[in-house]
This record gives sequence, structure tokens and C-alpha cells, in this order.
Amino acid sequence: MNQHRFAFSFALIAALLVAVPATGQLVGYPVFAIPSGDGDASTTGALQWVRGLNSDSGENAGFAAYGVRSMERISFAVAVGRLIGDIDEFTFGGTVAYHLLRDGGDAQISVQAGVGYMAQSSIGDVPLPNGDMTTMNFPIGVAFEARPSEFGRIWLMPRLNLFRVSDDVTSKTRKQLGFSLGASISSEGGFGIHAGLDFVDLKDSAPLIGAIGFHYTLPN
Repeated sequence: MNQHRFAFSFALIAALLVAVPATGQLVGYPVFAIPSGDGDASTTGALQWVRGLNSDSGENAGFAAYGVRSMERISFAVAVGRLIGDIDEFTFGGTVAYHLLRDGGDAQISVQAGVGYMAQSSIGDVPLPNGDMTTMNFPIGVAFEARPSEFGRIWLMPRLNLFRVSDDVTSKTRKQLGFSLGASISSEGGFGIHAGLDFVDLKDSAPLIGAIGFHYTLPN
């Protein structure tokens, strides 16, 4: 009986590894490069809508809220999101970026690492047989950023994902290569829009996820 539960649980976890792309700080969301602050630190709040763009992504949708603290050398972000679809759960995440190199404010290279977490008790209307299933994602990468104007930025970020799914019976970990890119435009008053695309190489599939959102940077 235990052997049967283990085999069923392992098969379910393997299916979930395909069903939920291991993308960004939030499970199932794109990775966004965190900007550095100038001489003064800045605080930004953001709202974001996400959507899977192909069948490999599960075509799930979701929304999220972010808080970002940008400083000259180290920046960090926290986030909470909700996936909508067959997987209807909250996900939580955090990210830290260390800004290595900056060329006169127009270009930047950063090392960025994050963690995402999600727990679920069912897939659709079907309860999971072996307790809650926990998904954790650890994206680690290098972000390259350019600022073609005072209020615009574009970035790209290759990364390694460590993706772990577990329940009360077994667990499985997968290493994946991912890539994201995006752009943002802000106004002098602090309001702005941003968008991003995220791709993960799963060998047998290639999820593509897009996101668009609004943000506001508080005045110093």
C-alpha cells in the first residue's frame, strides 16, 4: 500500500513539474530584474497581470502585488500573487539583487537570487491524496540592464532555476535554464507601466509567460 502511494505521489509530482512552469520569484510568474537606486534609495509598489502564452505554460492567468526597495548597491523585493485556473492558489516570493557594475547610470549588471513558495491541496476540483503539495522555486541569474532615457529601462536576465515539489510521501527537484526580458517606462511623477516575457527550457516543453503591470515610485 505504501509503495502504491509512493508511485502515485511520484507520478503526480512529475505531472505538476510540467503543469507549473518554474519561472520567477512567484511560482508561475516571470522573473523581473530589480533596478538599483541612485544616490537616494527609492520604494516602489506594483500591480501585475500574468498569462501563459502557449499550451506548455498551461495558459494559466494570475495577478500579483510587489513591493520593491531599490538602493545603490543592494535592492530587494517581496511579492504575493494568485494563480487562476486549474491551480487556484496563492504564491509568495522574495528577491535580493546585488548591483555589481554601473556605467554612468546608463548600464548595469546585477546578480539576483529569489525564492518562490506555493502550497496546494487540490488540482482543479480533485483533492490531492497525500496531503498538501509544496512547490518551491529558486531562480538565480545575472541581470543586464540599459537605460536609454531618464525614465525608461530595458533588461534581460539568463538564470538557473532550482524547482522542488514535495508532499507527505515523496519529493522531486529539477534544475532548469530560464531567460526573461522586459521594459518599463515611468513618468516624472513616479507612475509607470512595465511588461516582461519569461521562457523556461524543460527539454520536453518550453513554457512562455507574459506579464504587464503598473507601478508607482514614492517620492523621496
